[in-house]
Amino acid sequence: MATKRTTKKAETMAAKKAVAEEAVKETVKETVTKEPEKAVAKKPAAPRKTAEKKAVVANTDVYVQFMGKELVAKDVVAAVKKSWMEANDKKEEDIKDVKVYIKPEEGKAYYVVNGESEGSFIEL
Repeated sequence: MATKRTTKKAETMAAKKAVAEEAVKETVKETVTKEPEKAVAKKPAAPRKTAEKKAVVANTDVYVQFMGKELVAKDVVAAVKKSWMEANDKKEEDIKDVKVYIKPEEGKAYYVVNGESEGSFIEL
């Protein structure tokens, strides 16, 4: 009798083990089949946007003082552009390069526009 019980017990244990192994295989199959779906469904993370640093522009004014007179450089440049446009019948968009030479002792500003047009004006 002891042999029958041991044999039956061994058979029952083997059957339980087979069922357990089958359950493990099913779980592994489900996991393997679900993982590719997750990989496809996931969107790549968007790159982080960092705050753009804005350049700080300092307010700059250049003053020329001579013999009790004072000139502001940006006013002289504006007057040079106006003088050149009137003399050549052109627009401000035509100006690409302006060089201004201020001679306070003469009370004049000489200029070269676009490397070719030269001139002077007196209103200093």
